Amino acid sequence: MKSVVTTVVAAADAAGRFPSSSDLESVQGSIQRAAARLEAAEKLSNNIDNVAKEAYDACIKNIAT
Repeated sequence: MKSVVTTVVAAADAAGRFPSSSDLESVQGSIQRAAARLEAAEKLSNNIDNVAKEAYDACIKNIAT
């Protein structure tokens, strides 16, 4: 799997140029979104018991109605 950095650098290289500031901003945005996804995953994993209980309770309520 190629990283976003590899993809941007390869595209710029194929075009015969250095990565532009727009290219680098795109990389930065991808890294920030990845960090946000990791933070969300960590919060969910730290609270998995409560998440599972709430999902279970919701399922039981849907079945009961």
